[in-house]
Amino acid sequence: MRGYLNENYPSADRTYDEAMAEIRKEYQKPVFSFEVGQFEVLPDFEELESFHGISDPVNLKLIKKRVEERGLLPTWEKYVEATGELSRLAYREEIEAAMRTRELSGISLLGLQDFPGQGTALVGMMNSHLEPKPYDFARPERFREFFQECRILVKLPHYTYEAGERLIAEVEAANFGKGNIEGVFCWTLAGKMSVSENGNCEPAEIKSKNTVIATGEDTEITICRPGSYTEVGSLDIPLDFVEKNTALTLKVRIGDSISAYPIWVYRKTTPVCPENVYETRAFDVKTREILQNGGRVYLSPDADKESLPNSIKTQFTTDFWSVGTFADQEGGMGQLIDTEHPIFKEFPTDFHTDWQWWIMATKRAVILPHPMKTIITEMDSYAFLRPMAQMIEFRCLKGKVLLSTMELHKSQQYPEVRALQASIYTYLSGENFEPAEEITEEELSMLVRG
Repeated sequence: MRGYLNENYPSADRTYDEAMAEIRKEYQKPVFSFEVGQFEVLPDFEELESFHGISDPVNLKLIKKRVEERGLLPTWEKYVEATGELSRLAYREEIEAAMRTRELSGISLLGLQDFPGQGTALVGMMNSHLEPKPYDFARPERFREFFQECRILVKLPHYTYEAGERLIAEVEAANFGKGNIEGVFCWTLAGKMSVSENGNCEPAEIKSKNTVIATGEDTEITICRPGSYTEVGSLDIPLDFVEKNTALTLKVRIGDSISAYPIWVYRKTTPVCPENVYETRAFDVKTREILQNGGRVYLSPDADKESLPNSIKTQFTTDFWSVGTFADQEGGMGQLIDTEHPIFKEFPTDFHTDWQWWIMATKRAVILPHPMKTIITEMDSYAFLRPMAQMIEFRCLKGKVLLSTMELHKSQQYPEVRALQASIYTYLSGENFEPAEEITEEELSMLVRG
């Protein structure tokens, strides 16, 4: 049930060409993908008001009651929104992978609405009454941005880069509409920063709106004829303008056809643990001594069941369909990220899982002994609603602890991981590291083995 989105480092160039090559050895008729996506979204309780007459959504009422009992109702809308954004993101990649596959004849979605009576499959951008859910992720135009008959496809090898690298990618147009896509191919790279006339980046505070940092266009008109793929060309963009970790948007256009891709560029860094912080993989005797003496501990164990006995294996996407119907799933529903926390001051992020979180999102999450305020919450399926975290801070004994279950020490080859690690170190060594939560020595020993 995990799928390639959870098993492969993200890119925008994956296809189903190999599978189609095998099919074409024996079968030459049209091939359509079926039931693409079906990523679970946590339930929107506002829909309860829409049930009348003989319809009684007993399952949704029961879920709401359990959410209330666990104290999650005040923040539940954020949970719904975070899972919905992640679902939409995963749908886009599944659909565009199909559109990049030249031998595939078409894409068939089972539906974009919830099926509350079929294993409580809350998989829709729309609710069971065929109404768009009242969240930004469910606006029809946002899904229509990528689920349409004509797409300009930028075959990005990855979404994250280090300053000084070059963004190199082939571009093609898939036109399954009735008319030509026609115009000059052009692109822009924009982000929340400003660039001076000499090309140097200035602080984002100077201009809060998105600023075009780089742009380019062809000299000749490109014509993409219906029912065909057109090789548009390639991009080769030097990313040498970044002085701080930056989230950017790459937009490409031919005529009225526009595609946009998220890009993250991180400054070069080799993170080193500060001298006033003790980094450890286990809650062992030395860690206890340091905490007893009022020290600062960065507890970053290996992401395995032995090191984290009370934990689940996490994945990038939300669950498929539901754990009620497909029980062979851990239940993790993606990350809810506290973007206001100072640990993210130098690490741009949205409140939900996005492509730059793939490495971190596919490790483990601890099941907490009781609900606590977290920095990165691992949301749980409605079937369990366990309090879980991938990053959390608390006081223990006489000291302070930051616990991360994302195993950053084993993924330092990725720029996004190095950037997050550096941001964590900066936070831990500074004055802002003042955890509000508290945990006992016994509770911590249940979360992380010695």
